[in-house]
Amino acid sequence: MQDYERNFQESIMFDMRKSGAIISALRRKAQLTQAGLAEKLGISYQAVSSWERGASMPDIAKLVDLARVLDTTVDYILTGEEPSPTPAPAPRAPEKAEAPEAPAPADAAEQEKPAVSLHAQGGATALSSLAALAPFLDQETLDQAALEADTVEDPALLASLAPFLSQEALNKLVLRSDGAPVSMSVLTGLAPFLPGDTLDQLAQSCDVTGDTALLSSIAPFLSQETLGRLFAKCREAEKAERKRPAPVVLEKNHIDTLIDNCDAEDIPQLAQSLLPMLNDGQISGLIDNCDAEAIPALAQALGDKLNDRHMSLLIDNCDEDEIPALAQALGDKMNDGQISGLIDNCDAEDIPQLAQSLLPMLNDGQISGLIDNCDEDEIPALAQILGDKMNDGHIAQLIDSWDGEDLPALAALLNGRLKESHIQQMIEHCDSDCLMDLVRSLSGYLTPSQAGSILKRMKEE
Repeated sequence: MQDYERNFQESIMFDMRKSGAIISALRRKAQLTQAGLAEKLGISYQAVSSWERGASMPDIAKLVDLARVLDTTVDYILTGEEPSPTPAPAPRAPEKAEAPEAPAPADAAEQEKPAVSLHAQGGATALSSLAALAPFLDQETLDQAALEADTVEDPALLASLAPFLSQEALNKLVLRSDGAPVSMSVLTGLAPFLPGDTLDQLAQSCDVTGDTALLSSIAPFLSQETLGRLFAKCREAEKAERKRPAPVVLEKNHIDTLIDNCDAEDIPQLAQSLLPMLNDGQISGLIDNCDAEAIPALAQALGDKLNDRHMSLLIDNCDEDEIPALAQALGDKMNDGQISGLIDNCDAEDIPQLAQSLLPMLNDGQISGLIDNCDEDEIPALAQILGDKMNDGHIAQLIDSWDGEDLPALAALLNGRLKESHIQQMIEHCDSDCLMDLVRSLSGYLTPSQAGSILKRMKEE
């Protein structure tokens, strides 16, 4: 009975990984980022990431919506097989053809839209940075940036990027790792996205120590020869593991002593070492004793051991410059109050970066908080990130928050979204020296009365 249950669970895990790879491929074919797909489905991009990694599956209702958005069927997402085609209807008698409509001219702004650049000054973007940006980038941009990275510093990063990259780009990056050993968990993450020959080659350097149970989950992707070699290595690893002494289990008072005496900067490493033995009070102690700049690393180390009280404590103790990194580490586990806490504690210059991390989870009040707390010089970047998440009230708030001499630039940025009330608000707040620049930015949107208001101000001042 136990063998049956284990085999059943393993088959489910394989199906989830297979479906995840299918969802990833269909999303990229539709030229959607994870964030873009999440927005269409009304969910967080972390949920889409979880599906594509095979960690979870959409519920029944979301499967139907997902199939519709990706222009496929639920059967194909679950099995990779299309249902039998239905017979084509009998041809109808030809009707009089109408002259085809001329294609609509492409929007000039869209034609001139600059390509996204991920280059820092003087170098390629590191893969570790790309992993955080991947849900928001299109596949072509991400492929180019990943292939321009100097080295594959950590094979585990490839597993996190696999659902977003094309198979060709992923294949090149894996081969570039030059035989660096990979863990079984990394191999499992890469398996659904690599061609068989590359996966077999990567498996040769696989470190099978640790979670050898994962072998059954990648078996369907491997050749028989490679599977046999890995199985033999797993058996040897299990024999060696049985000869090792049992791990030491520390008493509560010993753990408390370690926490109290640990250097503040080393708390994240200590947390990682003690993770299975920690209770809620000890987790709170780790957070209290941790260096403020190391709080994001501690949040990452504690992971699912965190409860709501711990997350609030992390937010309160975090260095303001590290708030965006903490938001990335906590992800969609936060509640509305904790998100508002991050916004209140964040350094004003880092507000756009924080908004990017929180974008799928933000409500109207939190968007207002971001605008209120944002450094004036960073308002254009914030407006661009928030985009369609802003309502008319937020746009009015942006206008109030920006310096009067820079309002023409804001008008150009928000062109097409401004209501008459917004334009009037800009006219009233704009520096007199910049009124003509404002007129040029609002060309085509001014009403006669607004033009009159501008002329009156120019005469008065």
